[in-house]
Amino acid sequence: MIGSSAAVRMAAEASTTAPRGVPANFLTKKFEPWTPFPISSHEFARKNSERTTGYYFSDEFAFPPKWLTGANAELPYIKSLGRLYPIIREHTAKILEYEDKANIDGFIAAVDANSRIDGKGLHLDRFDPIDVIASLIFDAMIIHSTDHYFTYKVFTQTRYGIATLRNPYTRKWSPGERVPDDFLDPEDRIRYASFSDIFVKFNDSFLFSNSLKTLKYRFRQPELKHAGRDLIYAILAEQDKMTTDGDIYCPIAKLSRSICF
Repeated sequence: MIGSSAAVRMAAEASTTAPRGVPANFLTKKFEPWTPFPISSHEFARKNSERTTGYYFSDEFAFPPKWLTGANAELPYIKSLGRLYPIIREHTAKILEYEDKANIDGFIAAVDANSRIDGKGLHLDRFDPIDVIASLIFDAMIIHSTDHYFTYKVFTQTRYGIATLRNPYTRKWSPGERVPDDFLDPEDRIRYASFSDIFVKFNDSFLFSNSLKTLKYRFRQPELKHAGRDLIYAILAEQDKMTTDGDIYCPIAKLSRSICF
């Protein structure tokens, strides 16, 4: 929820190409090679905000997400994500055993208060506090990282992606096939690749790593001394099974601990 709004803002800032038919200014065209979309940043943010708000204030919204066990739960991508939620929940529950209930309730109330739109709140107190916090972690770490990793893999490495279509169709082409070279302007292809490399790919820092594999907590309780390590080991063990089953869509090395791109 918090991460989604941050992602919208970041993506909007990265999408300042003017609408089709309106020439981009000199600075945008020459010095912002990461702007591939034929829409304005305002339009990009508005549409994302509408869809995000529509979901969070609908009957479909819940913690944990309803779609993990819904009609599409057996789709490989959703099934892959769903296999990691019990691990995140167990990890969260273990840590919250050592936290004051007042602090937990206060945190959830603060998230709820800061999520209000036009006076409407999400009423997060209707969900189990463990599920609320576990879902926030699951969303910011597992879902977000997997979406970025798999999007980058499909739309960049396999070059199926297309952000702007300037030329008319000269023959039949279906999404999922390689985009014919003459469908795209070379500059558009470069801009899309630059956007993907900067804003879709997880580019971890060697000095200030945000990778899950480098997770280290500083809990004072002896019982939580190895909480970070235990979480990593649990995900690694599950991903070993997922690799065998063909269900892995984002390896642990590409999982970010939080929204950072």
